[in-house]
Amino acid sequence: MALPVERKLHKGAGVRRPDLMGFLTEPFAERLGVFDDDAPCVVLAKVIWQVSAVIRKVTRDSKWITVLDATYNLSQDPELNSLDLKGRLEELKRRHGAGWDPSTTNSKLSELRPEVIRRLEGRLDWPPEHKIEELARSEEAYASGQGQGQAPGDRRTIVLPEDAAGQLIADMNRSGRRTLDFALPRLSLHFAVSAKGNLVTTQTAEFGETLAVFTSEGLLRQYLAEVRASESEVPVTDVGRRIIDVLVARGRVGLVVNPLGGHGGHGGQHWTAEELGGL
Repeated sequence: MALPVERKLHKGAGVRRPDLMGFLTEPFAERLGVFDDDAPCVVLAKVIWQVSAVIRKVTRDSKWITVLDATYNLSQDPELNSLDLKGRLEELKRRHGAGWDPSTTNSKLSELRPEVIRRLEGRLDWPPEHKIEELARSEEAYASGQGQGQAPGDRRTIVLPEDAAGQLIADMNRSGRRTLDFALPRLSLHFAVSAKGNLVTTQTAEFGETLAVFTSEGLLRQYLAEVRASESEVPVTDVGRRIIDVLVARGRVGLVVNPLGGHGGHGGQHWTAEELGGL
């Protein structure tokens, strides 16, 4: 009978196995917060974050955190990442000397790893989006040889299949949009209403009639200054769910979030009236 993947995730290349997405079962992936359309770097980031969080709940001892991190191959470490489980534990002995021999560490691991596995088989926290985005970018750079974790002088080049970059971008966009669809009804959004309390919408050539909303009061103020809005327009705040319901009732007005770009100047996101109806 095959072992559950939670019980063999540390074996071989650990979380850095090339077939990580295919290795995860659907129930385990769901608990990890992994979606089918997540890009490979996002899948890896979510698995690393979840396993790392579990390890730090099992022990606070820095030595055993280091051993467990190496066991699951979590860190960006070129000397460890290319090794199997046995090799990673032997490399720790080479680095740290006495007290890190695999015969010693395996004895303690026999106590710690079952608790890590038990937690991985149970309910897991939902991974925070900003942490996953940051970690995914780091892992993508590391995989391309640009990460800070690479060995000095190591300039290996990874040749990707034709248009793999385009596919990666498309996968990340789909994953990001799915996350936004989930979050939008729960966000606190800032927008303008007229002196009479009516929504102030804009007719655009590309998207038709839209309501512009913003994720911070500062972005709304910037927008009102940019478009030279009437002084009678009043800034207000409401939860995304109520805004969506009002627009769906109108049936023709779309929604654009941060149309001038938000943090880092990234462009905003747009939902048509039809797309809002599905949220």
